[in-house]
Amino acid sequence: MGLNLFMSIVNVVYMRRYATFAALILIALIFPASIYAWQNSQIVSSEKSSIIALNFLKNAPTFMFDGIEDSIKIIKVSELEKYPTLYIVQIGFSCRHSGYGDRTGQNLLQVISPHLLIVHIENNRVLKAEIDGKWNEISQTPLYTQQGAEETALIFLFECTTFKFDGITTSIKLLKSAPLRMLYTWEVTYEFQCEHPGYGRYKLLTQKITTHTIRVVVTEGKVIQAIVDNVWDEINQKYVLDDTKPIREPLTIETARDIALKYFVTKFKISYVLPQEWAIKNLTPDKILGYQAIQYSSGPWRVTIKNSIVLYPTYDVTVDFMTVKGIFLHLTVDQKGNVTEKK
Repeated sequence: MGLNLFMSIVNVVYMRRYATFAALILIALIFPASIYAWQNSQIVSSEKSSIIALNFLKNAPTFMFDGIEDSIKIIKVSELEKYPTLYIVQIGFSCRHSGYGDRTGQNLLQVISPHLLIVHIENNRVLKAEIDGKWNEISQTPLYTQQGAEETALIFLFECTTFKFDGITTSIKLLKSAPLRMLYTWEVTYEFQCEHPGYGRYKLLTQKITTHTIRVVVTEGKVIQAIVDNVWDEINQKYVLDDTKPIREPLTIETARDIALKYFVTKFKISYVLPQEWAIKNLTPDKILGYQAIQYSSGPWRVTIKNSIVLYPTYDVTVDFMTVKGIFLHLTVDQKGNVTEKK
């Protein structure tokens, strides 16, 4: 009985050692193969991500509208060290017209437009796709929106010197938000109160609740101008003009157009009735900042106006009266309404 028990114990110990040894051999065989398979799968995933990004581009509205097949080029594929792996694919391509998305029915510039598409891919799915840092190709919307401009302006207000010194948070009120003619640009106006009079660091010691308005110009998500009460430049921390004279209202592009037309009909003694309605076409080239070119058309009239995007621009105006005896005039209109002919 004792011998049998002893032999049983020996057999159990032997079998366990054998099983352990066999398991170690199996792991030794499988592990290198697993490492190789994992590395190989990473290579396949990177290549597959490029294919997914290319397929996305070719079937997306921007490229489908007028994309040039031969212009497509994969510029870079990056891997973000996380799990699951995030692949970022950068693809260069060109279109035959300006703009983004399906531009059917839009007035477009017939110019070869190079673009950069950045696609984020995870688990073989496109999570994000942006063109030129300006256009969301998934939602077919601009990356810069009016709501985003309002939020940017509000953050600027909270951090600006005038408000940060003694501003009253509960007094902030959005008064106005409107797009400007420059692409992805809005002017946002907020009302707010401070506990002391004055601007920036130059506050009076007298405690008196003072109401202010701030006009903030936001372009492509950045604040480029901020004027408080029409007299204080909040970015440069100084008065905008000598003393504290309020900013005069700038001469608008429409007013410059009408001044140029009146000058034109007077000079050439034309009795033709000036139009009341115009078709408007934006001729501003893509990726050109701080500049605009607008064409107004009505009947035989073509008025093209170019100007820098500044507070008080001088307008460069070309007037075409396209009748049988076509007449052409090139001139400038300054902020005082003065007209100067150009050769």
